[in-house]
Amino acid sequence: MSTSNADSTNSSSAPRERGTFAFVSLGCPKNLVDSERMLGKLAMEGFSLVGDAAEADVVVVNTCGFIEPARQESLGVLREMVELKTGGRVKAVIAAGCLAERDREGLRDQVPGLDHLVGVFGREEIAQAVELSLERIGAKRGKKRIAVEELKGIFSP
Repeated sequence: MSTSNADSTNSSSAPRERGTFAFVSLGCPKNLVDSERMLGKLAMEGFSLVGDAAEADVVVVNTCGFIEPARQESLGVLREMVELKTGGRVKAVIAAGCLAERDREGLRDQVPGLDHLVGVFGREEIAQAVELSLERIGAKRGKKRIAVEELKGIFSP
């Protein structure tokens, strides 16, 4: 019988720790499915989920943009997360989902301080958006920044 130690640091198949993220999912059941896919992608890429946004390196908000109350809720949550960033509690905020796809330019104007927008067709690249956000922070602190091409569905403000 073989046993596995989940805390083993010698496993070459285990993803390396790349930073922490918090995730807020808003909207319809389809958005929940998209959120679960993005959560899985981030975990597979070595990012660790935390329950409190104020303790995360990056916050991802999967927005809804189809009806006005959902748009307003999304805008409110995004502004709240950007306030955490402005206060130095988180390093980056990413808007994902329907609102990021449908109202890219308006969202940039309504919520200044967003680091990236990830449309519904870019959800598979969420890990790259988180990594780009963390690289941008590193570049601002004088660390070497890796040149990265714009990815499908990821938009920089």
